[in-house]
Amino acid sequence: MAVNYKPLNRDNTWNEDKKIALRRLFGLAEVAAAGATAATISRSVVNRTIAGKLDAGEEQDIRTLFDGLRRAMTDTTGITLTDLTFADADPDTIASAAGDFTTFVAAGDTIVVTDSTSNDGSYLVDTVTSLLITLDAAETLVAEGTADVTATISRDGTAYDLQRHFTADRWTGNQRKIIKAMAQSVVDMISA
Repeated sequence: MAVNYKPLNRDNTWNEDKKIALRRLFGLAEVAAAGATAATISRSVVNRTIAGKLDAGEEQDIRTLFDGLRRAMTDTTGITLTDLTFADADPDTIASAAGDFTTFVAAGDTIVVTDSTSNDGSYLVDTVTSLLITLDAAETLVAEGTADVTATISRDGTAYDLQRHFTADRWTGNQRKIIKAMAQSVVDMISA
């Protein structure tokens, strides 16, 4: 599935410089999603492409959106740890005595736990430190282990949350719809 640029091209609320910048960025995202690396849409590439073409607020919104897309494209390989504690603590937490969670997961990511006794599943992350993952308040764990549980924790790269990465109110309804549709096309390519 390719990004559909027709609605962007037809929209008369953007000037041509904005349209060119957005087409370039989403074109690079298509290339990255098709097998190139996420570096194809690095923060510096995004900044150079949109510099002076969007207003400051719009630039920040696009940076945030592409940070999320880039993150969805990065390696989702997890780590197996033998020193975990799962706590039913409201909010629930996953602690490690020695691992470093920040090397592969960030706040807002969805993680997948496998090979545990009672907590295999997907969970939305609220905050992360090197030794502690705090889950979203709606998530529920079963208390398990006292720094002796073995499990694999990985980031779910297919769980990109477009709403979380692009909620900008500064865009008109049609502009927001066009950008979300183009971003969703890229997400679909990543997930394919």
